Amino acid sequence: MLFQKRGCFRFQQASLAETREKIKNPGRGFYEIHTFALGQAWDLDNLRWCIKDRHSLALVMLDIRAARDRELTAEELSGIAAMLGAFGSLGTDVLLRVVYDREGRGMQNEPALLSRVRGHMRQLAPVIQAHRGHILLLQGLLVGSWGEMHTSKFLSPASVRQLAEVWLEETDLCIAVRTPAFHRILSGYGGQGRLALYNDGLFGSETDLGTYEDREKDLKYLEESCRHSLNGGEAVLGAGDSGASFLRAEEIVERMKRLHIAYLNDAHDRRMLDYFRTLTYKKEKLYDYIEEHMGYRFVVRHVWAKSPGADGKTARLEIHVENTGFGSLCQEAEVFLILEGQDGQRRELPLPADPRRWEPGTTAVISADTAGPATATVYLSVRRRADGGVVRFANQGQREGAVILGTLSSQYSPPQ
Repeated sequence: MLFQKRGCFRFQQASLAETREKIKNPGRGFYEIHTFALGQAWDLDNLRWCIKDRHSLALVMLDIRAARDRELTAEELSGIAAMLGAFGSLGTDVLLRVVYDREGRGMQNEPALLSRVRGHMRQLAPVIQAHRGHILLLQGLLVGSWGEMHTSKFLSPASVRQLAEVWLEETDLCIAVRTPAFHRILSGYGGQGRLALYNDGLFGSETDLGTYEDREKDLKYLEESCRHSLNGGEAVLGAGDSGASFLRAEEIVERMKRLHIAYLNDAHDRRMLDYFRTLTYKKEKLYDYIEEHMGYRFVVRHVWAKSPGADGKTARLEIHVENTGFGSLCQEAEVFLILEGQDGQRRELPLPADPRRWEPGTTAVISADTAGPATATVYLSVRRRADGGVVRFANQGQREGAVILGTLSSQYSPPQ
């Protein structure tokens, strides 16, 4: 522990040791796919048993093929709203992919006209927006085989822009597209953080199964343009020498850092996931390291007690937070300094910090002026603005998701 004395205050820093325990944090991590198709019965009452305890998010694949030649009915829209609400009631974030095809027959199963696709998007947008608090992003633009934006008649630059404009204008959510080429087509739309990449061919070949036109050029583009975006997808084991079986753990981690991977499918490709388990990175299984570092991972490294305020009644703490994850926190969040006295008195002080700016591989510095009980345990807390979801730090010594920074003691005596 670090002991510091500054003027009328003494601060004893907690150990701040980094934990190796799995941290369940919102908006990042492994996921599994949950499929809902129009015309089929949906068992929402038992949904909770389908989501693993350690998963904070789910990919919801909504198949609307049954409506490809007509508008969605009011009953169907109501059912979709109930389904999205069920995930929200379980505290599970949603990656939403609306599709016409789950058979690899995109051309046959999608509507004949672009106007029909745009019409479905307009119908769905208010339902989606009503549940935006727990929908992280919209994957794809409905078209193509498996909704992966290939094998479709609607993938010209003009068509892609027309489809994307509906989501961008009628929701405030992030849109993930399938390749860097599509990302570039839309790069002038939506502003920073509204565009992301979903890559369901990670490591499957030199081009990630057709994801890249020029791998190094595209990786560099994504590394810079997606620092504040939710990128993710599926890691697959390619055939023979074209796949990842020759990659070392260090190469896999480096690629995930460059792509700012925030989420991965935990069920497909099982061969690739098992391959991760055979490798070691920084003295632990690569699979575990990936699980711990997808998305953001905040670690408090140091807390310094600076000079007290001019009145001598407040102390200034300087808190250093490192983001060791592959990516950033992509949802609005609030930061609080909590002071808890020996008598149980508790005070929360909001701090002017934006955790979305705590970029991967960097250390943020937060200044906090304190005023509270004469002797107080000091905590740092981050909570998502939309739902109050706690963002936990990767430090030992936590209470209700807030990390213990140390103990602050005041020696201030008021004038007699």
